[in-house]
Amino acid sequence: MDFLTKFTQNERKRTPKERFANFEHQLNTLFCELAKPVTTEDWVNKDTLSNSIIILMGKEKFGEDNEIFLENAKSDFYDSIKKIEASHLDTSTGLLYIRLFIEDFYINPIS
Repeated sequence: MDFLTKFTQNERKRTPKERFANFEHQLNTLFCELAKPVTTEDWVNKDTLSNSIIILMGKEKFGEDNEIFLENAKSDFYDSIKKIEASHLDTSTGLLYIRLFIEDFYINPIS
């Protein structure tokens, strides 16, 4: 079993509350203790990531069903993750928690 499969299975055993707490922690501490300095572009990418997360998390509450708008938010979400990870490899675990949480609860909800 590869790392990603094992990680995903273990993470999905947690309660939604535990997963949200970990997601929030990873998002808040994403740029802490990095090997390379954080640039302005990194902060812009994190801001874009945060904005797309807000859109995806709030879509049900606000009745957002515009497919193009939501696809753009998903695209921004994944693009931001790729850019941050390319710039700072030491963020990959935190980004994995963030990506898995958003995918499981907001992009392709698991039952």
